[in-house]
Order: sequence, then structure tokens, then C-alpha cells
Amino acid sequence: MRYVSVFFAALSAIMLSAGSASAAPVTLDFEGIGNLKHIGSFYNGGAGGDLGIEFGSSAESLVSANAGGVGNFANQPSGSTIAFFDWYSNSMSMNVANGFLGSFSFSYTSLYYPGVVSIWDGANGTGNLLAFTGLPTLTSNCGGAAGDFNCWSTVALNFVGTAKSVTWAGTGNFLGVDDVKLTTVDGVTPHSVPEPATTLLLGTGIGAAALRRRFAKRS
Repeated sequence: MRYVSVFFAALSAIMLSAGSASAAPVTLDFEGIGNLKHIGSFYNGGAGGDLGIEFGSSAESLVSANAGGVGNFANQPSGSTIAFFDWYSNSMSMNVANGFLGSFSFSYTSLYYPGVVSIWDGANGTGNLLAFTGLPTLTSNCGGAAGDFNCWSTVALNFVGTAKSVTWAGTGNFLGVDDVKLTTVDGVTPHSVPEPATTLLLGTGIGAAALRRRFAKRS
């Protein structure tokens, strides 16, 4: 009986260990994608890791002007790169193949136009709506560095069930997103990204002379 008890104790430990590995926290900071590049499969077998996370065709990365890009933003929560959708689209989507659980958070910046974020149990913003919230416009007087989009707010949503996608909607080129955090079902290990030396990377105010300040201008 003693050997049987030991066997089942060991088996239980293995099962608990396997269970704890079935979910893993992931942070997407968009570093390393480049300036004005489609995010696409960067986190789905690309340089960002095999996380099973795919972004829709309208989602692009943007590097701050101070770091050699054309981004008109500052004070971002990490690094020098954010995600946004440009003026050709009014939304972007993120699909998680195996789903994610319980909670979801990110930081955003926005001027002039509000937005909304929604969490769905189907791919590409389909199926049942699990959670959503509005994204109010922010100011541009947070200081610390040049760049019109220099105020950021963190949004956290809780939900019940397994989510498969997230959509951000608003006015193209006026909403930026950084540090997306979720807990994936498949337990993959997130790609390691070095910590930035500073979070106050200057933007240059590209587009400031226009009627509306915009993140970036294309030649």
C-alpha cells in the first residue's frame, strides 16, 4: 500500500505540474518588428516567438521618431515601438489560436477621437462578446518628452470563458497600443525582450502642423 500511495502522490504532482503549465502570461511590446511594418505573424512563429498570436492586416508597428522611426508619440510604457492602425482602416484585430483566459490588459494613447476594445470567443471579432470598454480620448500635456501623443492610460478587462480574439476600433492613426498582456491557454513561453534603457524616447511632432495631429506620415 505504501508503494501505491507513493505512486499516486507522484502522479498527482505530475498532473498538477502539467496543469500549471497549461496557461502562461504573455506580454506583447512590439519591439523588434520595425517601423511601419505589418505585425502579422511576428508572434506566431516569427521573431517574436511561437505564441500562436496573429494580428490582422491593418495592424502595424510604429517606432518613435527619436529612435529613428516616424512615430509622433512619447512616454510609452516600454521600449520605442507601439502598435496602431493607420488611416486606411478603423480597426485592428488580434487572434489567439488556442485562446486566452480570465483577464486582458494593455496601455493606449489617443487624441481627438475615442475608441473601443472588445474581446470575443471567436476569431476575427466573431462569436460571443465576452467583454468590452470604451477608450476615452486623452490629453497631450503629460510632458516628459516631445511628441503629441504623450499621455497613456492602462485598461484592464476581466471576463468569463476562453477568448479567441480582440478588436480595437476607432479612427485610424489616432489610437496607439502598447504592452498587451494576456494569459494564453497553451502555456508557451513568451519571447524574451531586453528591458529598454529608458521609457522616455522623444517623438518629433510629425504631423503637428496638420489640422489633426497624427502618429505618422507616409511619403
